[in-house]
Amino acid sequence: MPEGDLRLAYVGTDSYEDGKVYRSGALIVTLSGEPREFRCTSPVRPNQLQRITYGRSLEPHVYVEVMGKPLMRALQESVALYLVDDPVLLALREIAEQPVVYARRQGTATERAGNGTSQASSILIPSPSGDFDPVVVQALESDPDDVRVASTVLAEAAKQLDILEPFDRLKLALQKVHESHELDDK
Repeated sequence: MPEGDLRLAYVGTDSYEDGKVYRSGALIVTLSGEPREFRCTSPVRPNQLQRITYGRSLEPHVYVEVMGKPLMRALQESVALYLVDDPVLLALREIAEQPVVYARRQGTATERAGNGTSQASSILIPSPSGDFDPVVVQALESDPDDVRVASTVLAEAAKQLDILEPFDRLKLALQKVHESHELDDK
Protein backbone atom coordinates (compact mmCIF):
# COMPACT_ATOMS: atom_id res chain seq x y z
CA MET A 1 0.00 0.00 0.00
CA PRO A 2 1.59 3.32 -1.04
CA GLU A 3 2.30 5.72 1.81
CA GLY A 4 -0.41 8.17 0.70
CA ASP A 5 -2.98 5.39 0.87
CA LEU A 6 -2.09 4.15 4.36
CA ARG A 7 -5.02 3.67 6.70
CA LEU A 8 -5.08 3.34 10.47
CA ALA A 9 -7.80 1.40 12.27
CA TYR A 10 -8.75 2.62 15.74
CA VAL A 11 -10.52 -0.05 17.77
CA GLY A 12 -12.01 0.85 21.12
CA THR A 13 -14.55 -0.11 23.72
CA ASP A 14 -16.75 1.76 26.13
CA SER A 15 -19.29 0.96 28.81
CA TYR A 16 -22.63 2.59 29.49
CA GLU A 17 -25.41 2.49 32.07
CA ASP A 18 -23.02 2.22 35.03
CA GLY A 19 -20.97 -0.54 33.40
CA LYS A 20 -23.93 -2.78 32.58
CA VAL A 21 -23.71 -2.33 28.81
CA TYR A 22 -20.69 -2.52 26.50
CA ARG A 23 -20.08 -1.39 22.94
CA SER A 24 -17.07 -1.60 20.70
CA GLY A 25 -16.28 0.36 17.58
CA ALA A 26 -13.72 0.82 14.85
CA LEU A 27 -12.83 3.99 12.99
CA ILE A 28 -10.54 3.75 9.99
CA VAL A 29 -8.80 6.96 8.97
CA THR A 30 -6.20 8.11 6.47
CA LEU A 31 -2.87 9.43 7.72
CA SER A 32 -4.36 12.92 7.60
CA GLY A 33 -7.23 11.78 9.84
CA GLU A 34 -10.00 11.65 7.23
CA PRO A 35 -12.54 8.92 8.10
CA ARG A 36 -12.92 6.02 5.67
CA GLU A 37 -15.03 3.54 7.65
CA PHE A 38 -16.89 3.39 10.94
CA ARG A 39 -18.49 0.32 12.45
CA CYS A 40 -19.79 -0.50 15.88
CA THR A 41 -21.27 -3.43 17.71
CA SER A 42 -24.73 -3.83 19.09
CA PRO A 43 -24.94 -3.28 22.84
CA VAL A 44 -23.78 -6.24 24.92
CA ARG A 45 -25.64 -6.65 28.20
CA PRO A 46 -24.17 -9.48 30.29
CA ASN A 47 -26.71 -10.92 32.70
CA GLN A 48 -26.10 -11.48 36.41
CA LEU A 49 -25.23 -15.17 35.93
CA GLN A 50 -22.61 -14.28 33.32
CA ARG A 51 -21.17 -11.61 35.61
CA ILE A 52 -20.88 -14.17 38.43
CA THR A 53 -19.45 -17.04 36.39
CA TYR A 54 -16.98 -14.96 34.38
CA GLY A 55 -15.90 -12.79 37.30
CA ARG A 56 -12.91 -10.61 36.41
CA SER A 57 -12.57 -12.31 33.03
CA LEU A 58 -15.95 -10.95 31.86
CA GLU A 59 -14.70 -7.70 30.33
CA PRO A 60 -11.72 -9.27 28.51
CA HIS A 61 -14.03 -11.97 27.15
CA VAL A 62 -16.67 -9.45 26.04
CA TYR A 63 -14.11 -7.00 24.61
CA VAL A 64 -12.17 -9.59 22.58
CA GLU A 65 -14.38 -12.59 21.82
CA VAL A 66 -17.89 -11.14 21.80
CA MET A 67 -17.23 -7.72 20.28
CA GLY A 68 -13.67 -7.28 19.04
CA LYS A 69 -13.17 -10.26 16.76
CA PRO A 70 -16.54 -9.96 14.95
CA LEU A 71 -16.01 -6.21 14.58
CA MET A 72 -12.57 -6.62 13.02
CA ARG A 73 -13.83 -9.32 10.67
CA ALA A 74 -16.55 -6.93 9.46
CA LEU A 75 -14.14 -4.16 8.45
CA GLN A 76 -13.92 -3.61 4.70
CA GLU A 77 -11.02 -1.15 4.35
CA SER A 78 -7.43 -2.41 4.21
CA VAL A 79 -5.27 -0.99 6.97
CA ALA A 80 -1.56 -0.79 7.74
CA LEU A 81 -2.03 -0.88 11.51
CA TYR A 82 -4.64 -1.42 14.23
CA LEU A 83 -4.45 0.82 17.29
CA VAL A 84 -6.38 -0.26 20.39
CA ASP A 85 -7.36 1.79 23.44
CA ASP A 86 -7.08 -1.03 25.99
CA PRO A 87 -4.20 -3.50 26.38
CA VAL A 88 -6.73 -6.34 26.65
CA LEU A 89 -7.50 -5.75 22.96
CA LEU A 90 -3.95 -6.72 22.00
CA ALA A 91 -5.37 -10.27 21.96
CA LEU A 92 -7.05 -9.28 18.66
CA ARG A 93 -3.64 -9.82 17.06
CA GLU A 94 -4.65 -13.48 16.89
CA ILE A 95 -6.96 -12.73 13.93
CA ALA A 96 -5.35 -9.59 12.47
CA GLU A 97 -3.23 -9.72 9.34
CA GLN A 98 -1.62 -6.39 10.26
CA PRO A 99 0.07 -5.31 13.52
CA VAL A 100 -2.07 -4.50 16.57
CA VAL A 101 -0.66 -2.04 19.10
CA TYR A 102 -1.89 -0.44 22.29
CA ALA A 103 -1.37 3.33 22.17
CA ARG A 104 -1.53 5.84 25.00
CA ARG A 105 -0.24 9.32 25.83
CA GLN A 106 3.16 9.44 27.45
CA GLY A 107 2.77 9.78 31.19
CA THR A 108 -0.60 8.04 31.44
CA ALA A 109 -0.64 4.74 33.28
CA THR A 110 -1.89 1.52 31.80
CA GLU A 111 -5.11 0.65 33.63
CA ARG A 112 -4.78 -3.11 33.32
CA ALA A 113 -2.15 -5.63 32.42
CA GLY A 114 -3.86 -7.05 29.37
CA ASN A 115 -5.63 -10.37 29.84
CA GLY A 116 -2.60 -12.29 31.04
CA THR A 117 -0.51 -11.42 28.01
CA SER A 118 2.91 -9.94 28.50
CA GLN A 119 3.72 -6.88 26.47
CA ALA A 120 6.92 -6.08 24.63
CA SER A 121 9.00 -3.05 25.40
CA SER A 122 7.25 0.13 24.51
CA ILE A 123 8.41 2.74 22.07
CA LEU A 124 7.80 6.46 22.09
CA ILE A 125 6.43 8.22 19.00
CA PRO A 126 7.15 11.96 19.22
CA SER A 127 5.25 14.64 17.38
CA PRO A 128 7.66 16.05 14.78
CA SER A 129 6.00 19.48 15.06
CA GLY A 130 5.73 19.35 18.83
CA ASP A 131 2.01 20.14 18.51
CA PHE A 132 0.93 16.82 20.05
CA ASP A 133 2.01 14.89 23.12
CA PRO A 134 4.28 11.91 22.48
CA VAL A 135 2.55 8.54 22.26
CA VAL A 136 3.70 5.29 23.87
CA VAL A 137 3.06 2.20 21.74
CA GLN A 138 3.15 -1.40 22.97
CA ALA A 139 2.59 -4.76 21.31
CA LEU A 140 2.42 -8.34 22.45
CA GLU A 141 5.75 -9.86 23.37
CA SER A 142 4.99 -12.63 20.87
CA ASP A 143 4.85 -10.06 18.04
CA PRO A 144 7.94 -7.84 18.49
CA ASP A 145 7.91 -6.75 14.84
CA ASP A 146 4.56 -5.03 15.45
CA VAL A 147 6.31 -2.28 17.41
CA ARG A 148 8.85 -1.75 14.63
CA VAL A 149 6.12 -1.55 11.95
CA ALA A 150 4.02 0.74 14.16
CA SER A 151 6.93 3.10 14.73
CA THR A 152 7.44 3.51 10.98
CA VAL A 153 3.75 4.00 10.15
CA LEU A 154 3.02 6.25 13.14
CA ALA A 155 6.11 8.41 12.59
CA GLU A 156 4.66 9.21 9.16
CA ALA A 157 1.16 9.76 10.58
CA ALA A 158 2.46 12.03 13.36
CA LYS A 159 3.56 14.54 10.72
CA GLN A 160 -0.11 15.34 10.07
CA LEU A 161 -2.18 13.79 12.84
CA ASP A 162 -2.47 13.75 16.60
CA ILE A 163 -2.13 9.97 16.71
CA LEU A 164 -4.64 9.46 19.53
CA GLU A 165 -7.26 12.03 18.48
CA PRO A 166 -9.28 9.53 16.38
CA PHE A 167 -9.93 7.59 19.60
CA ASP A 168 -11.78 10.69 20.87
CA ARG A 169 -13.95 10.72 17.75
CA LEU A 170 -14.57 7.00 18.09
CA LYS A 171 -15.72 7.37 21.71
CA LEU A 172 -18.06 10.25 20.77
CA ALA A 173 -19.49 8.26 17.85
CA LEU A 174 -20.09 5.22 20.08
CA GLN A 175 -21.80 7.43 22.65
CA LYS A 176 -24.00 8.98 19.97
CA VAL A 177 -24.96 5.57 18.59
CA HIS A 178 -25.72 4.30 22.08
CA GLU A 179 -27.87 7.31 22.93
CA SER A 180 -29.83 7.11 19.69
CA HIS A 181 -30.48 3.39 20.13
CA GLU A 182 -31.53 3.93 23.74
CA LEU A 183 -34.09 6.49 22.59
CA ASP A 184 -35.39 4.03 19.99
CA ASP A 185 -35.82 1.34 22.66
CA LYS A 186 -38.15 3.46 24.80
